[in-house]
Formats: sequence, C-alpha cells, structure tokens
Amino acid sequence: SEKVVSLKPDNLRLLAESERLGPLSLRRGDACEVAGLASEAGRALNGAVVVLRGWDAAAGRYQACLLDDASVVKALRPDNLVPIQERSLATVEEATGLLQSLREAFGGADALREL
Repeated sequence: SEKVVSLKPDNLRLLAESERLGPLSLRRGDACEVAGLASEAGRALNGAVVVLRGWDAAAGRYQACLLDDASVVKALRPDNLVPIQERSLATVEEATGLLQSLREAFGGADALREL
C-alpha cells in the first residue's frame, strides 16, 4: 500500500537544496575553482572561483556562475572543477560577491536573508 504524506513547500525546497549533484556529489551553492581548461578562452577561466547552480545530466556538466560576476554562467565538466572546502575571504568586496552568487544560485535575495 502507498503512503501519502503532506509536506510544506519550504520543506520541499530544503530537501532539494541539500541534494547531491553530479559525479562530484556537490551541492548547489558550493564553491569550486576552475582548472585544466585548455582552449584560449578556457585558460582565461583557470583559477576563477565559481558557484554551482546545478547539474545538467544530459550534457554531463555542472552549471556554475562566476563568483565575481554571477550573470556569467558556464557549463563545466566535473574534471575542470576543484571543490573549495573552506575559504577565507580577504575583503568585504569578495564576501559581498560570494553572497550575491549564493543568492542567485539559490533563487533570489530572500533565499539567504539570514546571512
């Protein structure tokens, strides 16, 4: 027999946001460093910090926005991402950029209002 449960929309969002994505088992909002890109345009991104927005299983790539410009979204292979476990932020501008990227990754300014 099937069991039916009722869930609040907030609880569903929390469950979805904690989901592990792709072969690296990352979460939406995780920070990674770009590495190993070989093309001319790609080499310019090596060393950049990105914030994950999601996983595209069909393409086999993570969707990630640049930490310093959240409007720029890149599709990156798992091999080109190095997860950043912990990071000290050197300036207020860097912290503000990270906060903005996290807000956009999680769907808007209200999503992380407690930060």
